[in-house]
Amino acid sequence: MKPLAIVVPTLDEEKHIARCLSSVRGLGDLFVVDSGSTDGTVRAAKAVGARIVHQEWLGYAGQKNFALELLEDDYEWVLLLDADEVVSGDVARNVAKVVQTTDNVSGPAAYRIARRNYFLGRELQYCWWYPDYQIRLVRPRLARFEERSVHEHLVIDGEVSTLAGDLHHENLNGLHAFLARHNRYSTLEAEEIASSRGRPLQDLEDLDRRTRARRLLKERIWYRLPARPLIRFLWMYVVRRGFLDGRAGLIYCCLISFYDAETNFKLYEGAQGRRSALPERVPGGLEVPSRARPA
Repeated sequence: MKPLAIVVPTLDEEKHIARCLSSVRGLGDLFVVDSGSTDGTVRAAKAVGARIVHQEWLGYAGQKNFALELLEDDYEWVLLLDADEVVSGDVARNVAKVVQTTDNVSGPAAYRIARRNYFLGRELQYCWWYPDYQIRLVRPRLARFEERSVHEHLVIDGEVSTLAGDLHHENLNGLHAFLARHNRYSTLEAEEIASSRGRPLQDLEDLDRRTRARRLLKERIWYRLPARPLIRFLWMYVVRRGFLDGRAGLIYCCLISFYDAETNFKLYEGAQGRRSALPERVPGGLEVPSRARPA
């Protein structure tokens, strides 16, 4: 079996893909799982030496599970990256050390890596929840993403260890794309919250202890708190001192808090059943209240 494949799911990531792939070039075989890009993503990825696998969008979890299943018979390890991430030199060296020194039986089944976030041209050193560990280096036969429409987590059959170094996350598509992405995410998260209410705890048993604790905190406490957007803003901007991140920190805290508000609004909308507020139609047209009828 080959030692390592690097997998990046893409859809119109022309601004990011060459930067991402260049940070891991020479570390392993490069695979881009593209779901129908219409910009220069595929061309840029090929120029760096990546193999392109075309796959219609299966969802955030489904797309990554497709890649893991595709590669599990040929590769000992898979490094999963987002297109807007860059691997630091420390991470690259430590990944190389893992894949070169571990056998295919003993040792961890996966490694988590810390991630730094950059926003509006600045690293968020305070309001971001660094180290924000992400499980990214996995033995593909022992890893699958849970079937969840958003904020999906990896389910690992084995030990999860920590790899030294940082991933760097910086999206260059601007606030328009940021807001559009969070509009999609908030819709999916509202649906997940509605479906999780009343879900038995054993449904979370496949998650690792750290992830399970975070999920229980979110589903049993956080999602039930009143004024979540305000709490989020005060926590990030005041308690975590997001004000030290300058104007970028203020904007980021406001946008993340509004994401919670969007989710709440969509939960409320769903609970209302999207019923029409108009009166029922009657012969002759809509019923008009008497005070609004012309004299």
